[in-house]
Amino acid sequence: AWTFSATTEVQIAAACDDRCVVFVDGNEVLRTTSFGNTGTTTVSLGAGSHQVSVEILHGGAANNPAGLLFSARRTSDSV
Repeated sequence: AWTFSATTEVQIAAACDDRCVVFVDGNEVLRTTSFGNTGTTTVSLGAGSHQVSVEILHGGAANNPAGLLFSARRTSDSV
């Protein structure tokens, strides 16, 4: 869980093989629909704890694992 003491803007990015959906507190906030594409979004989260989950779908007939690249950062943080 992520926990914040005040309302916080968070930028989320995800890239998956093949598709993924990112949820915060059970609400879909980001969906990528094809391999190799990175999706990004910014969400405003109130003070308190927040659950983050990712659902990954790996399609096709190849016997290889799904992949996920995920990042999240407060927008107030410098890069």
